[in-house]
Amino acid sequence: MIPDPTVRLIGWAVTRTAEAIVDRAADRIATKMKTCIVMTVRHRAVAALPKRGRV
Repeated sequence: MIPDPTVRLIGWAVTRTAEAIVDRAADRIATKMKTCIVMTVRHRAVAALPKRGRV
């Protein structure tokens, strides 16, 4: 049988690892969403500019 402190240490390590994985995934998703939003805003801003005629 595994001693209680060892079980607690393993549980803590698993929890920290899971939190790190979730945080990393959330950061990646947030970065992708920010990039998408910025690109959409820029695209709309360019589309809203008056067209310049060629001479």
